[in-house]
Amino acid sequence: MNDLIAPVSFAFGLAVTVSCIIRMTGGPGHGQALAASGIPAGFLASWAWMSGFSFSTEGLLEQTAHVALGGALAGVVLDSSNARRWLRVPVILLFAAVCIWASFGFPTRLPAGPVTRMELMVGCILLTMVWVTTLLGLDLHHKPERSTQGLSILLVLAIGIGLIASVIKAEPVTGPAFALAAATAGVLVLASPLGTGLSSSAILGGGGALLGLAQGLGARWPGSIMPLLITGLGLFAGPTARRMPGPVWAKPLWAALLASIPVMAGCILALANRNP
Repeated sequence: MNDLIAPVSFAFGLAVTVSCIIRMTGGPGHGQALAASGIPAGFLASWAWMSGFSFSTEGLLEQTAHVALGGALAGVVLDSSNARRWLRVPVILLFAAVCIWASFGFPTRLPAGPVTRMELMVGCILLTMVWVTTLLGLDLHHKPERSTQGLSILLVLAIGIGLIASVIKAEPVTGPAFALAAATAGVLVLASPLGTGLSSSAILGGGGALLGLAQGLGARWPGSIMPLLITGLGLFAGPTARRMPGPVWAKPLWAALLASIPVMAGCILALANRNP
């Protein structure tokens, strides 16, 4: 675990640096919209550090960096054009479709047997629901008054994946998950002073990285699937957090607290199912 301190800290520092530079140079318009791209930037830099600058596409987990990069680039285009929700949603759905297509290796790895085809169909439906629900759920926090809540939820979910991975000793996932959490925290601390928020680059880049790590963890360590699904319920903490009492600045804290409840439940389940 000590080996993760440097790359995780690097992800935090780079996310802060990138967000500050973009915000200062871009001004209150484009700079404010693009500043959250520090999340995928910090994650990808930390990924490169921990992987020895290896960007293979052989497995689901290895595809995560490509998903984060593609999502970040697509998000930057949306942020630069100040795209409204009616345009963001089709792009999000297209991005999810491409990622799911890549996850199943269409058309080269389609199984031939009827039973496996049925399993593939069920898996595809489940994965589609997870991708679409997560990305569209994060996009609901695109509004400035909800951005910090969305960042808080993304932070807690990334920590949850890292904790589940550490519990089941999935070391290839632990470091990147905590790096994603650190990069998100770096942008979150700047949300109030610099006016940064949960932009499309953060949703597609950071959310794509989150889902890439989750599906890579679930594919390689099947015992983590149910804990991951329970952890994902933290995505729905936003509406409840907005109804909680207290000032506006307390809403992100409520969102993080409420999202941490299913995260803790998922970690406990992973701990209970861990092989001795």
